[in-house]
Amino acid sequence: MVHIILAILRIIGIILLIVLGIAAALILLVLFWPVEYQIHLRKEDQPFEAEGRAGWLFHLLSADVQIRERTGTITLKVFGRRLKTFRIPEGRKAEKPRSQKASRTETVTRSQEASRAETEKTRSQTTSETGTQTRKVQTGRQTSRETSTAGQKTKPGGKAASAGISPRRWAGRIRRTVSSAVSAAGNILAGVSGAAAGIAARTIQKAAKGLVTAMVFAFRMQELPSDIGDIADSFHDHVDAKIGSFRRKAGPFVSPEAFSLYGRIMRHLGRLLHSFRLRRLEGYLLVGTGKPDRTGELIGLLCMILPDTAGTYELRADFYQATLKTRTDAAGHIRMNHVLMFLIRLLKDKEFRKLLAHVRRKGKEGSKGRSAKKRKRK
Repeated sequence: MVHIILAILRIIGIILLIVLGIAAALILLVLFWPVEYQIHLRKEDQPFEAEGRAGWLFHLLSADVQIRERTGTITLKVFGRRLKTFRIPEGRKAEKPRSQKASRTETVTRSQEASRAETEKTRSQTTSETGTQTRKVQTGRQTSRETSTAGQKTKPGGKAASAGISPRRWAGRIRRTVSSAVSAAGNILAGVSGAAAGIAARTIQKAAKGLVTAMVFAFRMQELPSDIGDIADSFHDHVDAKIGSFRRKAGPFVSPEAFSLYGRIMRHLGRLLHSFRLRRLEGYLLVGTGKPDRTGELIGLLCMILPDTAGTYELRADFYQATLKTRTDAAGHIRMNHVLMFLIRLLKDKEFRKLLAHVRRKGKEGSKGRSAKKRKRK
C-alpha cells in the first residue's frame, strides 16, 4: 500500500516538474528570444509607402503593417495564417492655401457688405429720430403736465432721498428732466408759426442733448475709478487662485526630488533605447524645411541620433526648398528582458513609487468628482 502511494506521489511530482519546466521555458523564451522587425520606407516620386513586419519565435507570432499615403492595415498572424486585420483610419487632408485673387475678392465683398450695413443703420437712425421728434411735438403737453405733477410730488422728500443716490441715478434723473423741459419748449414754439420757430426748436433740442451727454459723462467719470479698481481686484484674485491651484497640483512634479528622479529615468531610458538600436540601416534621406538654419539643425540632430551609419545610410540636406524624399530599409530586434529590467528599476525607486501613488490618488479624486457632477445633473 505504501509503495502504491509513493508511486502516485512520484508520478504527480514528475508531472509538476514537467509543467514547471515548460512554464520556465516559456518565460525564458518570452524574455530572451528577440522580436525581430523589418521596416521599409519609400517616398520619392510616388506617394508615401511604408511596410513593416515583426515576428517572434521563427514567426510563430507575426504582425504585418502596410501604409499607403494616409491609410493602411495591420494584420496579425499565427503560424503564418491570418488571425485578424485592423484598418488604420484615413488621416485628414491638408487644406489647400487660398489664392491671392480669391482672398482679394473676399475682402472686397466683405467691405461692400460692411458699407451697406452702415448705410442701412444710418438710415434707420435718421428715420427713428424724425419719428421721435414728431411724437414729442404731438404729446408734449401731456408729458409737461405729467412731469410738473411728478415734480410737485417728489419735492418734499428730494433732499433726503438724494443723499444716497448713485451717479447713475443722478444722470438718469437729469436726462428725464432735460427731456421734459425740451418737450415743453417745443410745445410752446409749436404754437408759433413760421420757420424761425422750427429753427429755434431744433437748436434748443441739440443744445439740450449736448448738455445731457456732457453731464452723464461727468457723472460716469466719477464712477470710473471705482469700476476699474473693482475689475482689477477681481482679476487679481482670480489669477492668484489659479496660480495657487496650479502650484498645489504641480508641486510634487517640480520638487528637487522629482527632478533627480527625471534624471534617473532618462539614464534608464537611454539604456533601453541602446538595446533597441537598429542592427541594419540602408538607403538615404533627403530633408529640407525651406529655411537653411532649421534644415542645418535638423541634419545635425539626425547625425547625433545615427552616428554609426555613415557608410550605409546617407543624410542629405536641401537648403533651398521644403522637401522630403527617402528610401530606407531597416532591421533590428528587441528583447523583452530589457523592458522588464527598465520596469524593475523604476519600481525600485522610492520617489517614483511616491509620485505614482500621488497620480493614482488624484485620478481617483477626479473620477469621484466627475461622478458626483453627473449625479447632480441627472
